[in-house]
Amino acid sequence: MTTTGLLGLLRGAAEGSAPAFLSLHESAAGLGRLRYVEVGFFERVGRRAASLQPPQVAIWADSAARAAAWRASLLGELLPVSVGLPAAAELTRSAGAAVDLALDRLGPPEDETRLFPPSRQRPAMQAVPSRPAGEVLDGPALVAHVASSFYPALLGAYEGRRAMDSAAADPPVRRVLARVIADLHAELNSASDIAENWL
Repeated sequence: MTTTGLLGLLRGAAEGSAPAFLSLHESAAGLGRLRYVEVGFFERVGRRAASLQPPQVAIWADSAARAAAWRASLLGELLPVSVGLPAAAELTRSAGAAVDLALDRLGPPEDETRLFPPSRQRPAMQAVPSRPAGEVLDGPALVAHVASSFYPALLGAYEGRRAMDSAAADPPVRRVLARVIADLHAELNSASDIAENWL
């Protein structure tokens, strides 16, 4: 996933162009798309952690997945809860096929259709065609990809979103984004250290 691709999560805006302000709906939609990436990372990498080799990669994957879940929970707290506004589940959605394919490189998605018999599937499950299978990265290649591409792109998306904040209107968002960005920098340093020195 490229930085430009993840920056598209913010609003479909071109890199470097920021609107004068974000409405409540635009802000929530952008945060929901970022939350989708964090939840996707947690599910894919966390599910695979115990089976990854060598052991350093398994330990890293477990820790990185937990960190992504924590970041997703922080973003979830910013999503609206008022009657008449979209709920967190409606806002936590993909920005498009490119994002899903980038997440699929981290691990295959949970196959909802195998969890439920056809009679109990939501109509959306039945209507969604499966994505073409891409290369799923494993072991050291997974850590190297996350350190060199995925985390930097995600950091760029968060930095771009932070640049759109209003100092007067968005103090909670600014605080959460500062925490998320600091945590992601720490995770990037950890993944880079493992990729360069342990594998």
